[in-house]
Amino acid sequence: VAPMMLDAQEADPFVLLVHHRHRFDFWDPIRPIFRVLLPEGFPAHPHRGFETVTMTLKGGLRHRDSFGTKQDYADGDVQWLTAGRGMLHEVMWGPDREGNADGDVQW
Repeated sequence: VAPMMLDAQEADPFVLLVHHRHRFDFWDPIRPIFRVLLPEGFPAHPHRGFETVTMTLKGGLRHRDSFGTKQDYADGDVQWLTAGRGMLHEVMWGPDREGNADGDVQW
């Protein structure tokens, strides 16, 4: 296991573990910046040739993909996504925008 570096060579197999936290506090001074610059979540982006496992720890997620799948995930739900030859998908924070949202993603 090694930290990711910009000049890192490709490795096979490759594993990446990421924890995402998002605050929905009205008084959070950074939230307005994110709402203007980026949608609250992870807009449509491509994946190919690998799998992701997303665990919703707190809050909710809304998933859509180029195969027509639409699914909401709540606290404790797990999504296993197999990209295969390629797909587009997006994961946005769910409709419950109270407090914090937390999730882990493994590639």
